Order: sequence, then structure tokens, then C-alpha cells
Amino acid sequence: MKLSIITTVYQAEKDLPRLLDSMMTNKSSELEFLLIDNGSTDESANICAEYSKQDSRFKIHTLKENIGYIRARNLGISIVKADYIGFCDSDDFIENGAYDNIIGKLKKYDCDLIIGGWNTIINRHVIRNIPPFRCEYYSSKADLEKLMSQFFGPTDKLPMVRGFMWKQFFRLSLLRENGLTFIENMKPYEDMFLNARYFKVCESILVTDDIIYNYIVNPKSITVKQISDLNIEEEGTRISELILSLRKEAENEACITATANQGLIMLGTMISLASKKHLSPNQIKDRIYESISVDLIKYIAQFSSPHKISYRWLKWCLSHDMLTSFIWIVKKVQRYRGS
Repeated sequence: MKLSIITTVYQAEKDLPRLLDSMMTNKSSELEFLLIDNGSTDESANICAEYSKQDSRFKIHTLKENIGYIRARNLGISIVKADYIGFCDSDDFIENGAYDNIIGKLKKYDCDLIIGGWNTIINRHVIRNIPPFRCEYYSSKADLEKLMSQFFGPTDKLPMVRGFMWKQFFRLSLLRENGLTFIENMKPYEDMFLNARYFKVCESILVTDDIIYNYIVNPKSITVKQISDLNIEEEGTRISELILSLRKEAENEACITATANQGLIMLGTMISLASKKHLSPNQIKDRIYESISVDLIKYIAQFSSPHKISYRWLKWCLSHDMLTSFIWIVKKVQRYRGS
């Protein structure tokens, strides 16, 4: 049994040694670390080469130019030779021995998917995160169907499964047989969609609260940058692509509701960020409707079932064509709070 961890590397000379050192705390010979050098021009390539000399489990695939992390991950899926795969980001690090532990669980349960816990590290503050399910082995069709909706969005006061790929381990043959890869134009939501599509073909999953990964919050990350430099039309297009795609995959009422809930939350978040810009409520509304169709807005308003009062209010405003009023109140609240 072989587990391959795919890591895309780009201009990572500062953080890369920490990651590779943490990988080496795992001793299993059934591990492989595929390092895809994504056209780096710093010392990343030399660092990768140095570690591969120390440990033959490090395999290097070099690209002449940066093709983006999504295409690089898809390349990794296509070239690795393993039974299972996982993913890793070059600016994070692994909990000591975590992959050895995962290999033991994969051998024991022979499951299609493992979901584990992780630490979020903000400066020196560590937040422990565990999956939003009971920690156990699931293999019956009835149990899996109950869990499915949380891969589409939040429902019944339960959160959506976070899309982060590095907390999960996938049966490679299942990805390839079903043609499952990351979709580039969904960035940074490509992981959410792959999660939902992959879960639909799973016949068994193991949920564990063992901490696998240490995620460093990076103020220069793609996600943070897209939030701080919000482009309403571009974000609206990404949200539309994700929610419309999830809606096509949703097979039951719970998944349809969860998808609409996720759309409502993403729309609410975008409105909150857009309201901090020097734009009028009407300008913000117009820009939102340039990228999110009226039909999709109606779908979100009709099928969402939010629990938080603020989202219930947003749902009501969407249903009664009063989005401008909602934005106006959000702006007022932000001014009052000084945000």
C-alpha cells in the first residue's frame, strides 16, 4: 500500500525546509512525497534536491514555468503511482508522525476517504479543528447519505465540510475512474466542488479527530488577497460557477438546501466586503447582478433555510427584491461599528 503526498512548490525557499523536515518525521517506506517545482526562480529547487538526496521518498517533478497550483495539482494526480493520495501546501507543516498514523488507518479500514483534524495557526495562536462528524467508520449507504449534504453546504445547524484538501486522503483509482480533478476557473472554491463530487462516489469513509496538519494563516495567500482586493464581478462569477455546479450534483432535498445555504452565506460575505468600498448600495447591487443571475438569486432565496437571523433577513430581502435595502443596513452597521 502506497500513499503519495502531492505538494506544489513555488518561491517557497523560506518555509520549505520546515515542511520537508516535518515530512521526514514520518518513517514509513510506503510514503512518497511528490514535490512539483512550479517554475520557481528562488532556491526552492535546490532545497528540494538536497532533501531528495537525504531521503529517497522525495520525488521531484520540475516545471519550466508556473502553471498555477490547480493545474500543478491535477498534474500530480495524473502522474503519481500510488494507492492513495493527499495534498500539502509548501508554507505549512505536518504534525509529527501523522502520515504514518494515516497509513495504519488505511491498511486497517481500506476506506475510500479519510478526513482528519488540523491546527490553524495565526501568529502564535493555535486553533484546533476537527471534522463536523462523529469520529467513526462509515460504510452503509444510509449513513453516507446522511453525511452527504454537509459536502454541499451547511444544513440543520451543521457546518459544511471545509474544502481544505490537506486534511483528507483519497483513493487514487476512484479519482481517476470518475475523471475527478480540480476545476481551475473555480479558484479558490475548486476544493469544495471536488469534495462534493468525490464523496458521491465513496462507499466508505473514516472520520478521525487526530491532528494531521498545521495550517499557517498567510496574509499573502490567494484567498486572503482575493478578500482584501475584492472584485465584485469576478467574485460573483466564481460563486455562480460553484453554486450552479453543486446544484447539478445535488441529488436529494438535503443537498439542494445545503447548496442554497452555501450560496446565501457566500453572497452575504461578498456583500459585507463590498459594503466597505466607496460604492452606493445601488452600485453594489448592480455589480452583483452583473455576475449572479436573477434565476440563481431566486434559487438561493427559495431553497435556503438559514438559522442565523442575519441570513434569514438576507433571504427575505432577496425574495422581495430588496437587496439594496439590505446593503444599506449593512453599511450603516459597519459605520456604527467603525469597521
